[in-house]
Parts: sequence; C-alpha cells; structure tokens
Amino acid sequence: MLTYFNNNVLDTHANSAGTLIHIFKTNIFLNSLLLLLYTVLVRIHGIIYPQVVDTAAVSNSLQEWALTILGSGRLSAIVACLLVYLQALMINRLVIKNRMGHESSLLPGMLYVLGVSILPQFLQIHLPLLATTFLIVGLTRLYGSYKEHNAATLVFDVGFYIGIASIVEPVASVFFIIGYIGLVILRAVGIKDRLQYVAGAVVPYFLWFSISYWLDGSTEAVMYLQELVSFQLPPLQQWSSIYLTIACTSLSLVAVVGYGINTSKKAIQVQKKIDILYWVLLLCGVALFHACLSVPFATILMLPLSFFLAQLVLRLRGLLVAEVIHIIIVISVLMFQFGLLAI
Repeated sequence: MLTYFNNNVLDTHANSAGTLIHIFKTNIFLNSLLLLLYTVLVRIHGIIYPQVVDTAAVSNSLQEWALTILGSGRLSAIVACLLVYLQALMINRLVIKNRMGHESSLLPGMLYVLGVSILPQFLQIHLPLLATTFLIVGLTRLYGSYKEHNAATLVFDVGFYIGIASIVEPVASVFFIIGYIGLVILRAVGIKDRLQYVAGAVVPYFLWFSISYWLDGSTEAVMYLQELVSFQLPPLQQWSSIYLTIACTSLSLVAVVGYGINTSKKAIQVQKKIDILYWVLLLCGVALFHACLSVPFATILMLPLSFFLAQLVLRLRGLLVAEVIHIIIVISVLMFQFGLLAI
C-alpha cells in the first residue's frame, strides 16, 4: 500500500505542480477529500457571516418544513456546504461510472461546487439546492435503466425522485419531460414503462395529499399543482440576475457548440446519456419562463454545465491558461462575497 501511495499519489501531485485543476483532474480518494476543503473555501463567507434563510420562495408547508428543519444562519450554511460536497461526489460518480468523460476525473464535481457558490444567496440552504439532490438520484436511476429488461423499479424511481424534486422546487417540474425523453432515448418504452413512470411521479403527490388531508383537511397539494404549470417572462429586476443569466446562456452555448467533441469516439450508450444532458440544458432554458423562477435556479443548471465545462478543460493541451482563469474566478468570487468587488 505504501508503494501504491508513493507511485500514484505523490508522483501525481509532484507532476501536477500542485495546481488545483491538475489535482482534481486525477481520480483518487485523497483528491475527493480535498474537494471538501475546496468546497469550504469557496463557501467560507456563508459560514463566517451567515445570512437568514430566504423563505420568500416558499409556497407549501413541506418546503417550509424542509428549510426549518435544516436550520438557519450558520447551521444552514454548514448543511448547504456539506450538501454541495455530497452532490459533487454524486456527479463525479455518475460521470465516471457511465464513462461519459474523456478522462476519469473529479473536475465535474469541482466545477459544480464553484458554480453553485458564486453568489452570496447561494451559500445558504435554498429550495433548488435541495431539489438538485433528488434530480441527481433520478438521473442516476435513469441511466441505470439502459437496456434493462426488468427495469420497472428503475423507471418508477425516475418519476418518483423527479416528483419529490418538483414538490421541493416547482421549477424542477420541467424534469418530468426530461425523464420521459430520457427513457425514450435509452430504451424501447412500452405501455408498462409509461405507467410505471407516471405512477412514480404521482406517488409523492398522493402521499402528500393523503397525509396533509388526514392531519388537518388541507388540500394544498392540489392547489400547488397550479404552480407547476405557471409561466411568465423571466424576472430580471436585479443586475446580478441579468449577469447570471448572460453567463449561464453563454456557457450553455459553449456546451452546445462542443456537442461533436463531447460525443465523438464514444460508445452508443454513452452518446445517448450525453444527449440527455443536452435535453436538460434545453429544458432549463424553458424553465427560465417559469413563474416560480428564482436566482438560485442556476444550481440546477450547473448539473449539466459542470460536465460540459469539465470536458472542455480536459480537451485543453496545456492547463496553465485554465488554471489561471480558475484562480481568477475563485479570487473574484471570494472578493464579491466579502464585499471587496461590486457588480
């Protein structure tokens, strides 16, 4: 074991000159632990100077309960930090297990952590962050259904986890479309699969309605369904919202332009799984017109963007430019969070 450590861990870091991108480019357990330190670094402002959890977007009792139980102030920032780290690990595992990347690396998780930590309002627990956890699990189950003959449980789980995510964050309801499109892409969808998927999507709402109606006669689950299909023009009243929209749109366009590169020399099943991420990008664009849209929705958008940006970085011959840009972004994010840089 000592020989393995010397040959694989120490040599890797010696050759990488200690740069962060080189470190997270290598998929070893030690670097996964270092990713936690990186997460704390880019989210340290929320821990030192905790803010009150924003409850303005709360539209049902389950959302209110979730934000309350997960704490407020510093506890909320710590929980959010750990949750982002867990999501980054889940994204890395999803990409590596399905062999979607050009290399087996931890860069998708690192870029996800950075992307969901840019603005101060991202540093506390918020609804899109909670919903993203269930969406990642749903996407994992979706990928697992590829050419599975007995995939009833997997198909049900896809609808189930998306259903939970849509209760937590109504904008996540667009993933119902993504889930179905993904099933069509990955397998021959019959009537049984359709019924399983719909059943999985309905069960969270049925349980919510049954329990709330039994406890106090509430029918908020039924009324909440109206919010899932409410759309309007994007609310861009603040400069931060405008800048964030421009940045996300630009990065999405970069991902689209790189479609050929991202899918070249890949197995058919891998190409199909990457195609699903492009559908996520497209439907996230539709979600910009959802009536319940909030700035932290960018957290969900970073789910596919983290993968595409990581592949762009891995395609670079020299990582010096990428590392310089990365360091500038990290420093700018920290300066912005601590009020040393105004937008």
